[in-house]
Amino acid sequence: MLQIRTNARAMRRMSRELYAPNTRYAVVSSLEDHQSMSVEHLKQFHTSNYTPNDSFIFIAGKPTEEVYRTIEKTLDQSSWPKSSLAQKLPEVIYNSNPTMRAHEDVPNAQQASLIMGNRTLSIYDPDYYALQLTVHILGGGYLGSRLMSNIREEKGLTYSIGAFCMDNPICNELLITSDVNKDKVEETITEIKNEVVKLQQELVSREEFDLALSILKNQAMQMLDGTIATGDLLTYLYRLKMDEKYQQNLFDYFETATPEDVLQCAQKYLDPEQFITVDAH
Repeated sequence: MLQIRTNARAMRRMSRELYAPNTRYAVVSSLEDHQSMSVEHLKQFHTSNYTPNDSFIFIAGKPTEEVYRTIEKTLDQSSWPKSSLAQKLPEVIYNSNPTMRAHEDVPNAQQASLIMGNRTLSIYDPDYYALQLTVHILGGGYLGSRLMSNIREEKGLTYSIGAFCMDNPICNELLITSDVNKDKVEETITEIKNEVVKLQQELVSREEFDLALSILKNQAMQMLDGTIATGDLLTYLYRLKMDEKYQQNLFDYFETATPEDVLQCAQKYLDPEQFITVDAH
């Protein structure tokens, strides 16, 4: 029998709680779905969806005319089948009545996977840069983040814990994820909420703020380090329907950001009582 990992089960349940039932983003595939597929079905899907419609190519570096000619010859769109299928992302409908505290039973699981979060700001919101910084301080994955310092280093409840925003162009969620011992789930939830409340009530010290900002700046610089990274960044911005100014605006924000931004952002956008909480074990 196929054993689904606890983190996969927790994420599937979170999707069902975030999005309205029976809508596209609430649907998760099952083993039966894959077993019911046929080769003919896959061919039809490929013909309808893998077309030059809405396709794009990014070239980073110093391409020669020969490179351009080779690309045009190899990827000649006239040889691709055209599709009348409108490439439109499904409408996002959030769940108006989610189960705020949900559990997924996973027999014989050795540990528990925990996910907390809810929908958050659009990536196009003017406050999104401040939200990125605030979430980074909360649980950006580095050892000095609030969640790593408390829940890993001080309490020893987990090896790793992180907070992040999904950066989806049509729906965006703030999620906190970790794997913990089954008997430590409730304690971990309490400590996560405590750290969020601290960000809402206490100003981040200049030392902590400068460390977090330095790491975030370095991560942003790595997105411009070399032709492959630059190409990946351009693809990312194109997918989000943003121009190159996005990255420059981010660096401009870094120069003006203050600990007060973090305090105000946490108060406005981080409410632990509105977090959907899912554990699987």
